[in-house]
Amino acid sequence: MNILFLAHTSLREGSSIALANLVKGLTALGHQVYVITNNDKGPLSGMVESAGGSMFYGPVSLTVFPRTGRFLGKIMRLFRNLCRWRKAKRLVGRIIDQYHIDLVHSNVGPMNLALSECQKRGIPHVWHLREYQDLDIGIVFFPYKGKFRKLIHQQGNYNIAITEGVFNHFSLRPDVDKVIYDGVFSEAKTKESYVQEKEDYFLFVGRVQEAKCPHFMLKPFAEFLKKYPTYRLIIAGPYLATDKYYRALKKTITASHIEKSVVFLGNRNDVYELMQKAKALIVPSRFEGFGFITAEAMMNNCLVIGRDTAGTKEQFDIGLRMTGQEIGIRFNDEKELLQGLFTAVETDTSLMLQFAREVVVSKYTLEKSAAETDVFYRQCMANHYKA
Repeated sequence: MNILFLAHTSLREGSSIALANLVKGLTALGHQVYVITNNDKGPLSGMVESAGGSMFYGPVSLTVFPRTGRFLGKIMRLFRNLCRWRKAKRLVGRIIDQYHIDLVHSNVGPMNLALSECQKRGIPHVWHLREYQDLDIGIVFFPYKGKFRKLIHQQGNYNIAITEGVFNHFSLRPDVDKVIYDGVFSEAKTKESYVQEKEDYFLFVGRVQEAKCPHFMLKPFAEFLKKYPTYRLIIAGPYLATDKYYRALKKTITASHIEKSVVFLGNRNDVYELMQKAKALIVPSRFEGFGFITAEAMMNNCLVIGRDTAGTKEQFDIGLRMTGQEIGIRFNDEKELLQGLFTAVETDTSLMLQFAREVVVSKYTLEKSAAETDVFYRQCMANHYKA
């Protein structure tokens, strides 16, 4: 089968890593995979090509309203985006025709650049819903939210939701659409050894932005330091020193007198090692679509202290159903987060770590995700041409 993916970014984000893992799994199953993304400067190109896929570049982006700037600036930016989206759709159509594409797969939800081109040619389109949109990343689909819901339910479109929560949020069709959890790591990776010794720090992994809520950790951590002053809070993820949110974080850190205990590392290539040595990973996001880092941490024998919402909650709930035990420490407010920090330090969590690793290794490998996606594609093709 010839499969074309659309990716809105070439940066190393959760959706990009999941895509590269899926490409690797699908090519191993004998499919020819092509990917269109916005530029060749990000690491996605190398990840896809090393996984056996082929790359194209064009004006691919999210089809959402501009989120920043003044009113007139937003209008001008929207006009430019409309022109870009039209060009992107034409590019998609040309690649479908030239490379005899059998199925097109849009890698994220808020990106409507392929469905109409597939409908013109009578081939199926798969929409990968990785986010709640307005609840987690605060975006508004163009031209309006209700339009997106209509599009994903159209004939000829088939949806993959990354969690049951996302599936239910968009009222997807049980007889047409499917929940497929992301492939986070390979089966080979799960057999590698990992660091056993823990160091005195808590870890946050992700972009330093409001949606990921790193600010939520600061007050509980400052209170925790009164009893355990040697601990550090390590923040591993990209940030801009000029960003308003980052400056506000630094101001809060200084006002709390914890600047010597909070370390911003920026983007890192050794996240797995950081997880293995951390006392725990903190996941404070308001609404994590799936929680890529949660599964990665558990695979790396790292305790997860996570907000009991959305994808993080679903991973915890799956673990509880499978093992009868909690596989992470849940919190809903700052008081519960503080208690979670104390629990991580003062109790034996080895059994929780063991159960957590067993759960994620059985559920979130790229081989399992690719196999389920392959079956789903074949069902889409059969249903599409039967209709």
